[in-house]
Amino acid sequence: MKRGREAAGRTLMDTGGAVQGSFGPQTIGAMVIALVVYVFASFLAIAVLALAAETFAFAIDWLLGGSRPNVIQLAGSVLGAVAGIWAARLACDLTFNAYRPRSVFWMFAVVLTMTTLSRFSLPFTTTQAILGTQYAAALAAALHYFWRDRVALAAVDGDMVRTD
Repeated sequence: MKRGREAAGRTLMDTGGAVQGSFGPQTIGAMVIALVVYVFASFLAIAVLALAAETFAFAIDWLLGGSRPNVIQLAGSVLGAVAGIWAARLACDLTFNAYRPRSVFWMFAVVLTMTTLSRFSLPFTTTQAILGTQYAAALAAALHYFWRDRVALAAVDGDMVRTD
């Protein structure tokens, strides 16, 4: 691979066997797609759990020894956060063939931190504890799904293809 060679509209560089490309526009697109998918998927997961809790309220009351809406809210927020981050990673992988996942992680870290801090106030309540748990779960999921570097791109028949 020679420096400056064009393949599929991307500039390739010789980096000692690993092929790298320009990730700017695709990374920005991945950030936008990831944030939108995260919001919708997390709300959908929370809504499904809330609907299931209402539909099977008798079973939940029996299993938990009485009505425990905070437990349901906590489980829904954690499930929604993890499902939203997972769906965001899947959407980015299916939409973009070359983006920087760590940049998407940092976007999530900043957005989640600012959103969580804007909702905290004194005195500390159970709702704020649930919000803090949701923040921690979302950040841990983002770290798991977006921090790992992707396998280097390889040029196959003139196109850049991930090998992972």
